[in-house]
Amino acid sequence: MPHVNVDVHYVAWIPRGRRHHGSAEIDIAPPAQSQMSPGDHFIPSPPSPSWSWVDSTGPHTGDFAFWSVTRESEGSSFYVPPDLSQPDSPTVTVGQEDTVIKAWYIARGDGPPGAGVLIDAFDVNQGTFVDDDFVTVAPDSTLTAAANADGFVPTTAPEIVSASHLIEYVPFYDWTIVAGTETINHEDLQTAAQSSAIAFAFYWAPHGLGLRPPRRYEVGIRIYAGVTNDGPGLTDHGPVGPWYPFVAQFAAGLALADAASLVSPELKANVLDIAARQVSVAAGAIMQQMQIGTKKAG
Repeated sequence: MPHVNVDVHYVAWIPRGRRHHGSAEIDIAPPAQSQMSPGDHFIPSPPSPSWSWVDSTGPHTGDFAFWSVTRESEGSSFYVPPDLSQPDSPTVTVGQEDTVIKAWYIARGDGPPGAGVLIDAFDVNQGTFVDDDFVTVAPDSTLTAAANADGFVPTTAPEIVSASHLIEYVPFYDWTIVAGTETINHEDLQTAAQSSAIAFAFYWAPHGLGLRPPRRYEVGIRIYAGVTNDGPGLTDHGPVGPWYPFVAQFAAGLALADAASLVSPELKANVLDIAARQVSVAAGAIMQQMQIGTKKAG
């Protein structure tokens, strides 16, 4: 029977404000490796609630936050123990490929620089934090740009930090507060005045099912996006500036329709209905932008 590797890594999160499109993690201990067979169950040793390490910036101590798992038998997953003061471990079913398990820690001192909330976006399927713009802030919308660039929202006054429904065609799953206390309402992270917290938005296509448009749709979408911007379309993918969000939503609807064949029969009709509504809404937004463009041109 073939064997695959199961690698367990212990890593510390690097906030957006420090990494600026660099790596989102640093190893804080040597990884552990085991050889297993596909279908075997593997449970990593329970993580220490806190961990100390030394890197190029000096000594650090961090607190455990969550587990992430990639390339297990059912795709990828994450696990936040119910009691972070005594964290336990998930049971991982080994798949056909080498499985990577990460225990994520947050270094003390990486908390908010004053009253505010540190935020970041985690792609469960990739098993790492990503740099995509993923939030809008209200009522003070001027905070949005810095929130996405630096991952920090000051709480001089209460703010609502709303996560995008999709990043790179991967749907939003939930907010998880790993330090401090804030209120979560679906995609909205509602901060209190003068509060301090760390919160992660998890994006996840369960069982590895991404929402990237099926390949047979990509050419049409690229041509459409380019030509509607007076671009050359397929030749260099065309400029997609103001149209891109709507084209991405249109593509997500097509991908959902394609995915309907993979869900349980009793859910198929519901998935197709959502897909149809998604395509309709996106098409309506595109038409509206066309009309705006026509008026400006006139």
